[in-house]
Amino acid sequence: MPKFRDYFRKMTEENQELFAEFAAIHARYAMDKADNQEKFNEVGEKVQEVVREWEGRLCGYSERGDKAVFSKNLAEKFQAEVKAFFPLIDFVGVEVVKKGSEANKTNTMDETNKTSERVGVDPDVAEIDEMGLENVDDFVIKKLL
Repeated sequence: MPKFRDYFRKMTEENQELFAEFAAIHARYAMDKADNQEKFNEVGEKVQEVVREWEGRLCGYSERGDKAVFSKNLAEKFQAEVKAFFPLIDFVGVEVVKKGSEANKTNTMDETNKTSERVGVDPDVAEIDEMGLENVDDFVIKKLL
């Protein structure tokens, strides 16, 4: 078993209750972002702390010297493993605005004009469309990590 998978397995075993709670809220958040965002962000912050700690354990000693490139690739593989189980983990700290709210009404550009001006579909926009959101303006960055 690759080292990053072994660390991921150990991380989830040692924090089984936290990851079980996050898996449940992650599933609910995937279905209804606006109603579950507060709990998702709360539990997600704890999960991200644990993930960062274990990523540090995995890559900490190899970041010095000539192993820095290897460490970067190892960290990316570890993060990819986390995202394989929790694909929406990057949305921790992002605030979803409900349709019809004041933040949404400030958008002066007509949505039909915006979509008709695009020649191709941006992959990020397509991914958001697959998640069931109406437009990119549904997200407001709450904080930066």
